[in-house]
Amino acid sequence: RDTAPLWNDKRTIDLVRRFEEANEPDSYLPESGNTPTPAWPGFKLQWVRDNDPAAYARSAVAIMPKDYINYRLTGEIAMDTGDASCSFLMNPERLDWSPVMIERMGLDAAKLPPIRNPLDILGHVSKQAARDAGLRSGTPVLVGGADYPVALLGSGACRPGMGSDSTGTGAIIT
Repeated sequence: RDTAPLWNDKRTIDLVRRFEEANEPDSYLPESGNTPTPAWPGFKLQWVRDNDPAAYARSAVAIMPKDYINYRLTGEIAMDTGDASCSFLMNPERLDWSPVMIERMGLDAAKLPPIRNPLDILGHVSKQAARDAGLRSGTPVLVGGADYPVALLGSGACRPGMGSDSTGTGAIIT
């Protein structure tokens, strides 16, 4: 393993295929809200567990890059509902981790952070982070959201009949 597996990393394709062969959609759609894909972090965690067990054992928590930045700023760890919903591990009705999916995928629930609303105040910029980053100590830090949902909101495409095209490394038309 030479890098952290990003969303477009396809090393998990065999895990996805095995999952699809062993599970009917009716058994996982209500618990995950998604169909299996190599992009989902649940499969990335399985891959690390199987291919770099030492790294999996060492890891305290699996978070997204913005969550790591938030941790460095505040000392608090959380993931927003948007990122969690695209993990294949969150129950969409309860907006919390699905014990069913976590067990089915053989993952450690202790490695998953609390799920919070993107607009919640996670914490405040610590004195150390303020010194390191040139920010004002005590500044509130929101949990925040995933790149595309936040970009979509910023685009103003927020009502039926409106559209947005986000083209970059990947392309999404909404």
